[in-house]
Amino acid sequence: MLYFLRKGEEMLTPLNQLGFELHKVNRLHRICVNTEAEEMGLFLGQHHILAYILHNPGCSQKEIAGALRQSPASITLSSKRLEEQGLIEKEIRSSNLRVNHLVVTPKGKENCEKFKEILDKYDAKMFEGFSEDELAQLDSFIKRMEDNLGKTKPDNSENND
Repeated sequence: MLYFLRKGEEMLTPLNQLGFELHKVNRLHRICVNTEAEEMGLFLGQHHILAYILHNPGCSQKEIAGALRQSPASITLSSKRLEEQGLIEKEIRSSNLRVNHLVVTPKGKENCEKFKEILDKYDAKMFEGFSEDELAQLDSFIKRMEDNLGKTKPDNSENND
């Protein structure tokens, strides 16, 4: 069976349609979260970096890039913006002067907590009406999809959100 994106447009297979639906859900979630978080000057991609630093104080940009599967350049740019906003600070340790170790400022911790409240709100809304079994099954499916895609791309450091 073939599906249509819009009347008269390219046909989609059932797998194309599922991929398209996953993309739409992700995009809608990002729009909802980002719209509410704009007041803080923080966006979804930055929150993940800020949260990682909060839970791993003194981490390097290279560590963040590996953990979040983002390019080092992307992490460098986001870190610079977070620093300009006063949400993180760079520490240089005498053991290695070339590496910046990042820590969250009190303002950054406060913003991270507020952002988590926004995420919790929209995550709860998104999964409203799902049973625990359905959520566990969905989690299993998503992890399998991530594993499948991870096998196809040797370098997982690129992030094209």
